[in-house]
Amino acid sequence: MLLALLTSEGIRAERRDSHRIDVLRDLLPESNPFKARFAPLAFLTVFATTYRYPKDAGRIPARAERDDLVRVIAILQEILADLAVHFGVDLVASDRLPAERSSPPRS
Repeated sequence: MLLALLTSEGIRAERRDSHRIDVLRDLLPESNPFKARFAPLAFLTVFATTYRYPKDAGRIPARAERDDLVRVIAILQEILADLAVHFGVDLVASDRLPAERSSPPRS
């Protein structure tokens, strides 16, 4: 979702940052109303590659608490629904259908 927002803004994210929620969020301009909505999700960055790319020393961060994940899932569902409306995307239609709009959201 952050990559879609950045694309709509004409901002290219570096490949090395593609899993860094905090970095991607910070690239969004202040005028993008979704920027603030991603702030409580930044802690998920630590989990983005934890199990995909294990560290040599075997250190794994503590798992997220269930209550935190339930809260985050609710936030993500709201953001996704609002982005789908903004971009004109039918979330249950074919993934081959393009978005109706590509302009960046503004308040």
